[in-house]
Amino acid sequence: MHILVLLADEPVRSLPLWAAFTDAQNAIPGLKISVLGSEDMIACIKVHPAVTGSLVLDAHGFNQPAWLPRG
Repeated sequence: MHILVLLADEPVRSLPLWAAFTDAQNAIPGLKISVLGSEDMIACIKVHPAVTGSLVLDAHGFNQPAWLPRG
């Protein structure tokens, strides 16, 4: 199963979700979570080491007319 999460450019509202996504992906075999957001939002997420190593972070797909999974 592959889940796409689209984050708004509001880190304070999104911050509690990052660790939850990482924990879910680590706990459920075969689960893949991609985080789609602006370059600024992805840069903010990348400072959290537990998230960086687990989730697919996609700033490129944020401005595309259609999204395809990466990673």
